[in-house]
Amino acid sequence: MIFINSNILAYSFKAYGHPNIKGTHRNTFEFTKDENLTSRGDCIIGVRATFHNRQLKEFLKQIKEKSTERITIKISISNPNSSQTISDELTAIPNFDFSDDHEFVVRLGPMATERTFATNADKSAMMLKRELIAAMKIDGAVAAIEISSLS
Repeated sequence: MIFINSNILAYSFKAYGHPNIKGTHRNTFEFTKDENLTSRGDCIIGVRATFHNRQLKEFLKQIKEKSTERITIKISISNPNSSQTISDELTAIPNFDFSDDHEFVVRLGPMATERTFATNADKSAMMLKRELIAAMKIDGAVAAIEISSLS
């Protein structure tokens, strides 16, 4: 869902935990719409992602019109084992050519493909808080992802 709050554009979606989440990739992280995950997917930090390609493209269009050079991506999860919320945040450059309807990839480097939502991020999967990754290893854990423009 796209929303505007105090001149800041934002888009949010959810992703779910899975026991095979590792979050150890050095260069990327990914949310996928897949329901299952093998142990080889070390960049995937959430499954069953609820993002919508059409809405993300509209969000990117609005970001481009605003001439925003970087975005913030915030990942929050209510720890299923306690009442504590765990969050982590990073910035990246949006890829205005993003067009994948199944995978949402964020990369440290500048390489962009149709499945790359953002590049030049300041964190990869292995750099995210380990408490966040541990919580996402719990089957059924729910993470809220909010992408916002920097003003």
